[in-house]
Amino acid sequence: MRQGAFLQANDRTSATLSAYVPGYIRDRIAETDEGFDGPSCSPLTVAVLFADISGFTLLTERYERQGRLGIERLTEILNDYFTRTIGRVIECGGDIESISGDGLVAFWQVRPEFDLASCVRHAAECGRRLHETVRAILPDGAPLRLRAALVCGDAFAVEVGGTAERRHFVLSGPPLVEITETLGHADPGETAMSPAVAALLGAGTSAADRPIYVGGALPLSGPVQPRAPLHAGHVKTLMRFVPRHLARLAEPGGHELFAEFRRISTCFLRLRGLVCNSPEDLDRVQQAIGRADVIIRRYGGGDQ
Repeated sequence: MRQGAFLQANDRTSATLSAYVPGYIRDRIAETDEGFDGPSCSPLTVAVLFADISGFTLLTERYERQGRLGIERLTEILNDYFTRTIGRVIECGGDIESISGDGLVAFWQVRPEFDLASCVRHAAECGRRLHETVRAILPDGAPLRLRAALVCGDAFAVEVGGTAERRHFVLSGPPLVEITETLGHADPGETAMSPAVAALLGAGTSAADRPIYVGGALPLSGPVQPRAPLHAGHVKTLMRFVPRHLARLAEPGGHELFAEFRRISTCFLRLRGLVCNSPEDLDRVQQAIGRADVIIRRYGGGDQ
């Protein structure tokens, strides 16, 4: 990112960029003077909720066949979907780890006043509200439906990157590995639970034959924890965690953009066996992600 892009930095810019950065990272930026130059791996205990739209590929293909008007309609649907679902996560005290396609990963971190059972209850209630919310979104008159997975346990908050200008934040550890298997138990409109989640939620919350959450509304304990405020001086650090194609948000007028169509080529890269389940794994992950970043930049690519 060019230094000149930061000349217009102000509190409005920092607020705009903050919307694309997990609250966990925003708090770290506000509370520390470190330069975020090196990789880090911090232990934390979390409840994690993954949700995506059932049948999203077919939905996309149907609107794509309608040409530009269909793509515009799909854009409206996705904007409505993410506005509502992210709002539900925030009102339930959660944070967003990542959004990929139509999939969303939200998490609730254990704190001194907020134990794991509380995290799980908030995540389960969030899942219930998400299902309720998306049923009100009616593309072509048919409601959207989600499949969701709820897991919990000890994990790591990992920050890695390949250049001085770019950092990646991910959650890693056993609970994240459980998501795929857990999601396999869920039909459209359902939230599947890992065994640890089912144990914490207790009797009566799981279906008789499958680990599916069937409990009713759960009370939320206390107000949503406020995030530390950020200001113009934080813009440069925030930019390290913002995808490259959003870099113009820091440029004059950049916050007023975003309704456009692009033709793109996408490469999905899966690094098999690359995990960060302990601080000892960090150097290997840093090297792999760093090299991938360099290669992607060499050929003019961006990241999500």
